[in-house]
Amino acid sequence: HGCDVAWLRWWCTGLCTVCEPAAQQRTLCWLAHLAWVLAWAAGKFTATDAYDDKARLAVLAAAARAQLATVDCLLVPTVLEHYLLQEVADTEDQQVPSWPLNAKNGRFTNFVNLLDMCGIALPSGLLTVDYATPEAASSAQQRAERLAASGGPLRVALPFGVTLLAPAWRDEWLWGVAVAMEQAVGLGCGPQGHGVEPVVVERQ
Repeated sequence: HGCDVAWLRWWCTGLCTVCEPAAQQRTLCWLAHLAWVLAWAAGKFTATDAYDDKARLAVLAAAARAQLATVDCLLVPTVLEHYLLQEVADTEDQQVPSWPLNAKNGRFTNFVNLLDMCGIALPSGLLTVDYATPEAASSAQQRAERLAASGGPLRVALPFGVTLLAPAWRDEWLWGVAVAMEQAVGLGCGPQGHGVEPVVVERQ
């Protein structure tokens, strides 16, 4: 959300000049529309904003590195929630997408590039979620209604992954930790790797 997206305006200025009218009408591919939206958002920043944000990032990065020096690595959730395809599409199909769901799921990954860190995601376990339970949150109730309307099950087994993070240039060491964890957990990628059958429902 800061000036670090401003470079995208320079990168896609030519594309946006040619494609802006059609992108606004949603007649171009999703990538062209994305480029137009990012360039439009980046246009509100000034050079002063860019330097202020860089200076603030340097201060925060130094504080983060001091904390990271006290641990071997970080273990964080890969994502925070499992969203339906339709839920994501609802936010991306707007004239000016906001991507709130992607932003939420990127809470533990968006900072990795900014802090010059390395990371690797791996399967960790299964979550059994019953969207038909009365105590479900309102967002879960809306999800249950969509699942029911599409013919999908209301009780599902969902994969839960974790991500290992470390400072830059510790990639090989981190991969070794990930391999040991993956062997201990005994899970592979995808539904088959977790021993469950994939559920296929029609997108509304």
